[in-house]
Amino acid sequence: TFSLPISCVRLSIMPRRAVGDLHSAALDVLCEVVKDNLQTTIYDAELAGVNVSLQPGLDNDLCLVVDGFDDKVVDVACAVLGAVKELVGGGQGGDGEEGWVRAKERVLKSYKNAFNFVGSLRAEARLLTLLPHKASVPGKSSALEGCGSMREFVEKAREAIGESEVRGTYHGNFGAG
Repeated sequence: TFSLPISCVRLSIMPRRAVGDLHSAALDVLCEVVKDNLQTTIYDAELAGVNVSLQPGLDNDLCLVVDGFDDKVVDVACAVLGAVKELVGGGQGGDGEEGWVRAKERVLKSYKNAFNFVGSLRAEARLLTLLPHKASVPGKSSALEGCGSMREFVEKAREAIGESEVRGTYHGNFGAG
């Protein structure tokens, strides 16, 4: 048999302090802006067989998963982390203020659609019971609606992951080189 050189990078950026509804919503928007800014990179990676996922986790952390062919996985993960660092460091991203506003609108729309499925309200209640520190969708929605400028998004995202720890794994069927 011949093994494919497939590997996976999993990173979790976890805040060291409590994160409120607005901080959690700012992380949701940050994920959308990063995906927008790296649209070409992510598209090219997916064409080459590398899957990229950046999304908020259950513990108000950022979860990055990059898996696929071994030779490009680390490069793509570094590109995504570099984009997060640039945005949280005060960079505007590719589309500036307009990009943040579009991302905010998409996130608000996803919040409004969160309870359109029969079991989603029960699932949300169950998660809030098991993880009381997890920000709720209605709370995040109302906090995000009151947030206006890109500067405020960046500040809240910076507060949320400014002091954080990173946990990660790199595993797979590595190539010989």
